[in-house]
Amino acid sequence: MGRCRWWWLVSWGVGELVGSVRAWGAGAVVDVDYASHTVQVEAIEGSWRSLSRVRPVSSGIPFFSTVEGEWLDTAELDAGYWYRNLRSTVRFAPAIERLLEEGFRAFVEVSAHPVLTMSIEAAAEQADAGPVVVTGTLRRGEGGMRRVLTSLAEAYVRGVTVDWSALLGDVPAHTACDLPTYAFQRQHYWLKRGPRTGEVTAIGLAGAQHPLLGAWVELPDTDGALFTSRLSLSTHPWLADHTVAGMAVLPDRPCGAGGARR
Repeated sequence: MGRCRWWWLVSWGVGELVGSVRAWGAGAVVDVDYASHTVQVEAIEGSWRSLSRVRPVSSGIPFFSTVEGEWLDTAELDAGYWYRNLRSTVRFAPAIERLLEEGFRAFVEVSAHPVLTMSIEAAAEQADAGPVVVTGTLRRGEGGMRRVLTSLAEAYVRGVTVDWSALLGDVPAHTACDLPTYAFQRQHYWLKRGPRTGEVTAIGLAGAQHPLLGAWVELPDTDGALFTSRLSLSTHPWLADHTVAGMAVLPDRPCGAGGARR
């Protein structure tokens, strides 16, 4: 009696939770009266015999079974297999580990909404397999072709080979181009403007041969000289080595300036 009451309380609690989730529009629950992969499945074993009339055939796509933990010919997927699939333990993690060992590094979950991607990522992390691409196909509320193509693009930019010709058809070669297979980093690669230099002797100046001063000219009727230069981190990048509180400052005596006239 106590066990029945406990089960009723649990069922009522789950029902309340399901009602709240549905009210939020967050998902749906498949209504079944037995627990998959438990002894309760044995009660419906007889009804599975009707599937024996269905004759499976071999597929052109390799099939790895989470029931047997091996590659199988799909011609073996008879009624007995699907009963074992419902009754036995799902060997999902061992299957992912086996595929990783065989060199697979891209996994696409074909479903109405991705629910296994995190488990695949966790298995790959546990196996220390390195970079692994895991993505879905459709999403809840996004069931159209746009979502499928977006998922393909997400896999493509992460290095997965996609046969775009199957989508684009006979597109002329001059109208198609390869897209980058990396995420856009939004970095500029324009050439930086270099320091402006030119011939100054024509205007009466001479090169100062100084790390800071660019050119100079003697002042008339005096024993002095006039120096000219433009100072910036682009023309004198070594100035960045002299900073105070994070700000570049002009050094008191730069290298090579010992013999310069002031």
